[in-house]
Order: sequence, then C-alpha cells, then structure tokens
Amino acid sequence: MSEKRSLALHSLSFAGQILVWSGRQWIEREIAWPQIETEFAGPFGAEIGRDDLYTLLHLAAIRPMVFGAWMSREVRHDEALIVRLVEMEQRHQSAWTASLLKEILPPTEARQALALVAKIAHLLDLAGYKASVAQADEIGGNPARHAAPQVRKATLH
Repeated sequence: MSEKRSLALHSLSFAGQILVWSGRQWIEREIAWPQIETEFAGPFGAEIGRDDLYTLLHLAAIRPMVFGAWMSREVRHDEALIVRLVEMEQRHQSAWTASLLKEILPPTEARQALALVAKIAHLLDLAGYKASVAQADEIGGNPARHAAPQVRKATLH
C-alpha cells in the first residue's frame, strides 16, 4: 500500500506529535528517550493506556500496522490514523471512531481499542491538548462526508 502524500511530523498538533513519538518509542523499546516519556506522562498522568493501545494494535490488527523510523520527520499513514482516532474521539464522534477501528481490528479488539482511545482522548482534553491531523480527507477519511445532510432553513415569501 503506497501513501498518497507525505505528512510532515510538524504539521500535527503537539498532542499528535507526542502520540506519534510515543508509538515509535513503544515499537523500539530499546531506545529510551526520557523526554518523550516525560512529555507524554507529564500532562496526562503516568498511565493513560498508550501501551495497552499499541499492544492491542500490534497483536490483533488484521493487517500489519506500519510506523515510521525512530527519527523520521514524516508520519506514516497508520501513525496519522491513530492521531485521527484520538482527534475524532475528542470531537465526540465515537461512531466514526468505532467504525474505523472495526476496519483494522476484529470486533472484540475494536471495542477494547475504542475504550483505550476514549481514555487517551479524555485525558488529553483534561490537560487542554487537542490531537489533530492535517489532510483529514486522506487520513482515515472525513467523517463529515458520512454525516447526515444538514437541513437548510429558508424563508419563503
């Protein structure tokens, strides 16, 4: 699967960047970068479910999840997808988040992942951080396209 466009790490929100870096750290456990742990744990508390989420994705995904190299400035599609999941959960679009999780995880694991994503999103909200991804139409779709049509009111004379 080829990526349409490269997404720069700096184009993500601070919270999005921390999610990407912490995911990369989880994958390459032999690299201990205390700053990432501090940045992630500081505002959100020591345990927010990050390890649980990445473990679940690693063990149960119906396809291999692809993450960027440790120091890469580019964000891989799956990394952006995780940020997008948290972003949509912060926007209270759980149905969209659940639907997307069911495309990458079996049903039971998708429900477990939704709870973990919701926990991460909630703790980010409490800390005043918002996860966001540029180019939303290409990263996990645009939930607005799937929303109910807006009703327009018009005054008839």
